Amino acid sequence: GMYDVFIGSLTKELTKLSPIPVLVVPCHEK
Repeated sequence: GMYDVFIGSLTKELTKLSPIPVLVVPCHEK
């Protein structure tokens, strides 16, 4: 949904600063 799109966009921005969000996102998707 729209929330998932927001998280996806936010994650893409965060991954530019730190690799940690890459590990956090899968937890939210479950």
